[in-house]
Amino acid sequence: MAARLAGAKGAARGRGGFTLFEVVVVTAMICVLLMVLLPSLAETGQRGVQREIDNGRLTIEKAIRQCYALEGEYPLSLEYVERYYGLDLNRDRFDYAYERYPNSYILTIAVRRD
Repeated sequence: MAARLAGAKGAARGRGGFTLFEVVVVTAMICVLLMVLLPSLAETGQRGVQREIDNGRLTIEKAIRQCYALEGEYPLSLEYVERYYGLDLNRDRFDYAYERYPNSYILTIAVRRD
């Protein structure tokens, strides 16, 4: 029985924990993975914002075309389209610019992030 206890003590002493080398290797692997993943996560966020900007521009264009189809002329401002055509703009997050040139079919629509 004493031999069993001595063997158990020796086995427990051998499994004491991680060595410094193992901790350093695992930490280095985690750092490398983070270095690879973080830029791609940042790009995903930027692509999402760009997609929101593009969708906002398309929504404005559709509402302006609808106004032109029904009234025969382009609206004077985005506020007019918001009021009478149900356009919902997120003015807290984005800055919108709309310019209509008189007697012309040329329009300028810009959506920028604040």
